[in-house]
Formats: sequence, structure tokens, C-alpha cells
Amino acid sequence: MAGHKLERYARGFERSASMDIASNAVASAGGIRVNQIGYLPGFPKVASVSVPARSFRVRSLATNAVVLQAGLSAPHADPASGDTIRRADFSPLRTPGEYRIELGTGAQGDPFRVGHDVYAQALDLTMRCFYGQRCGCEVDLDAQHAHSQCHMESAFHPSSGKTGAATN
Repeated sequence: MAGHKLERYARGFERSASMDIASNAVASAGGIRVNQIGYLPGFPKVASVSVPARSFRVRSLATNAVVLQAGLSAPHADPASGDTIRRADFSPLRTPGEYRIELGTGAQGDPFRVGHDVYAQALDLTMRCFYGQRCGCEVDLDAQHAHSQCHMESAFHPSSGKTGAATN
């Protein structure tokens, strides 16, 4: 049963990750934005390109071979970012592995994975992120991600229009 729930979750996540709107799970290099978690083999795979280009190719990091070549979509405005973007649809790529998108201009994107297990650690990583942002207690993820207790007094945010101490 848990596998079916994960598959349904992954399908919804994959659909939203393939939209033009940039999400928090996005890595960007060379003006190419990919889903840094990765892509499931049989689902849509789309990257957003925010620099002028007409074509792209997907290169295997294991073999250095170009495994897919295609044209980018026509440029269009992305209302979420204000950028003019083109879509790089590489959905036909179904072979698990590590890849990189390269533009016809020579720009290269960050590496990404295609695999059946790309969402296996999504919950753990999300919970770790939430833990790292906690206040009111000491946080110690590692040497670079630690802080002491903070925001120990309840208060209203200035945008609420309220002042004084908040009661819980």
C-alpha cells in the first residue's frame, strides 16, 4: 500500500515539477533549471531555460554520449518569475542514469538523475529542512547547520497590524 501512495504522490509532484513555474526543488546553472530531486523514467521531464537558445541536448554523465537532442519551445513569459523562458521537454528519456542538459550555445545545466527511486528520500530531506528552520529550540544538523534557541518570546508579526505579546 505504501508503494502505491508514494507512486500517487510522485505523479502529482512530477506534474507540478514539469510546470513552467519554478519550484523550491529547482537547480539552476547556465540559465537551465531542472528538478534537482530528479525525474521518474515514465513521467514528463521538462526544464526551463531562461537564456536565449534554440536547441538543447541531454548528455549522459556515465558515457559522455548525447542521448537526446531537440529544439526548445518558443519563448514565453513566466508570470511567477517574470523571466522569458523556453521549455526543454526531454520526456522521451526513460533510461535511469545521471545526465546534464546542454544548450546549442554551449551553456550547461546542473546534473540531474532519472530513476525509479528519485523520490525515495524526499520525505526525509523535507523533514530535515523543516527541522533546520525550527526556532524555540537548539538545532544541530551538522557543523554548518546549527543554531541556539531563538525567537523565545511570542509576538505578532508587524504585517498583522497587532502589537504586544501573543498568547498561545
